[in-house]
Amino acid sequence: MIKLPVTAVIITLNEAHIVGRTIGMLDWCDEILVVDSGSSDDTVAICEELGCQVMYNKFEGYGHQKRFGIEKAKHDWVLSVDADEVLSDKLREEILSVWVSKDEAIKGFYLPFALVFMGRVFRYGERAIYGLKLFDRRCGNFDTPQVHEQVHLTGKTSKLIHPGYHYSYRNLSHYFDKFNEYSSRSAKKYHAQRKGGAVLMTAFRLPITFFHYYILKGCFLNGFPGLVWSLC
Repeated sequence: MIKLPVTAVIITLNEAHIVGRTIGMLDWCDEILVVDSGSSDDTVAICEELGCQVMYNKFEGYGHQKRFGIEKAKHDWVLSVDADEVLSDKLREEILSVWVSKDEAIKGFYLPFALVFMGRVFRYGERAIYGLKLFDRRCGNFDTPQVHEQVHLTGKTSKLIHPGYHYSYRNLSHYFDKFNEYSSRSAKKYHAQRKGGAVLMTAFRLPITFFHYYILKGCFLNGFPGLVWSLC
């Protein structure tokens, strides 16, 4: 496998169940840098065994953690992927192909990742989500909110076509653990911005949101996982 002058940056916390698969699809990256925030499972051992450079950094937010890794990278071009985002064969081949013939004006690539929930790849309702994940750090970097961090980049970007897979949740228990974490961080963010929400509006949104996801967006076509996802 050809090695590109790219550093893959992965942030981890107890990702032993999936991180090996993620790293396995990054064999084209010259460097793989893992930023761990204190895993108590075998995450660090797995990453080191697979030849990754592992660093510890106290977690102060997703944007902060990713910026730390990007600043420590050996190469200016970085690929920032979450530990539960696994490139597909087609996406990996597409990256290698566009790299060879890429326009020098392009400073970043948006990569799509399809949701995998309860063992089902969602092909309906939930479109693959694009993220600016492969970019030149000399032209931009992540911002640092508590949640929903984004890359701010100066320069031309391009979108790739073939999606990878986002294994966001191991099971429903894991879903609600992450849900509680994100909702708590979002609440702190909105509280700091003095933003609030009406209780009555929230009550009305519950059935409307379910109808939107399950019927209008077509999640019913994803079978039982689509029903559960819409309820959640």
